[in-house]
Order: sequence, then C-alpha cells, then structure tokens
Amino acid sequence: MLQMNCSKCVGLIKSPLLAEVRFIECPHCSDTVLVKNVVVSNKKDPVSIRSFFENFLRFSKLIFQLKKYNFDLKTKYVISERLTKQLIRDGFRLKISYDLYCKINFDEKKRLARLLDISYEGAAIEFTGPGQLPEDNSEMNFQLLLPGYAEALSFPAKVVWIRIPAKGTISPRITMGLLFKDIDKHTHERLCGFIWSSPR
Repeated sequence: MLQMNCSKCVGLIKSPLLAEVRFIECPHCSDTVLVKNVVVSNKKDPVSIRSFFENFLRFSKLIFQLKKYNFDLKTKYVISERLTKQLIRDGFRLKISYDLYCKINFDEKKRLARLLDISYEGAAIEFTGPGQLPEDNSEMNFQLLLPGYAEALSFPAKVVWIRIPAKGTISPRITMGLLFKDIDKHTHERLCGFIWSSPR
C-alpha cells in the first residue's frame, strides 16, 4: 500500500491512487493536499517509491548480467566441447612430413598421390600432376605401402571432400579427403601400428 503524511495535519494518508494523482483529499482534515514524499508500506519499514524503483532497476540489471553470464558459459562450453573433439580427432591423425605415396584405382584408372595425413578412419591425399581424378562421393580402391612392409595395404575408400586451388595459383595441387571402408582386422592392426609407432 502507498502512503504519505498530510502536509496540513500530518495525518497518514493511505491510498493506491498516490502513484497516479498529483492532489488528494486528506481523510483526517478534509483538505486537498499535494501528493509528495510517497512511500511503499510494508510490515517492517516504509520504502520510498524512488528507492523502490532504484532497487528494481538494479536487480533488473543484475538479472540481465546473470542471464548474459549464463549464456557466455553455455557458449564457452560449446566451444570447449568442439575444441576437445577436434583435439581428440587430431590426436589420432598422423601428419606425414615426408614423401609417402599411395595409389588409388577408380573406373579402371590409376593415380599416384602423396599422403598428407592418415587416421584409422581416413586420409588426406594430394595430387601434383595432371590427370583424371575421381569425383566427389565416388568410391575407389586405396593402396598404401607402409615402410618396412613388402605387401601394400589395400581396401575400399570413398571421396568425402575435394579442394581445388583457385585459378592462377602457382604450382596448383588438388587435395582430397578419403573415408576408409570395410577394413579387415589384420589391415586395421597394421594401420594402427604404423600410426602409433610413427614420430609426431
């Protein structure tokens, strides 16, 4: 309830209209007085309207800041989760720093490509010379002769992405991402052994 003291008789005027009118009639002295120094009455102490709105605005800003902080935390969590997945992914991907070549067979054609990196699930390869290439989403046979082995690994693979350099690029090289398919247990063990034993 809103209340104020009458400026004439100092009697207590209580009315919800004190927030809407400029003048009000005092129920004690029946004089019409100017509405001023209005406070909000509670069980303990009266609170002024100005103080009430100041507190309201302050808590509104606090709630906004808390919501923003919560949003920032969620955003940071999503970024952290993505970064963690990327680090895990890169941790199982071996980047090849030397010349290691693989052979791909597609549509009764063969191409030699340089291996850029390799994981248990796929690889990135690079073509330096001219020639026909497999199309995106097409399948092929992937062959890789690992150091120290006499027999090459051979299994199906699928093209999942192709990056073609812009026109005019010096020494243009086309890179391609492959997804391995249907690798048998023996081949998988050899591939894992090569990845884990190679220096990083």
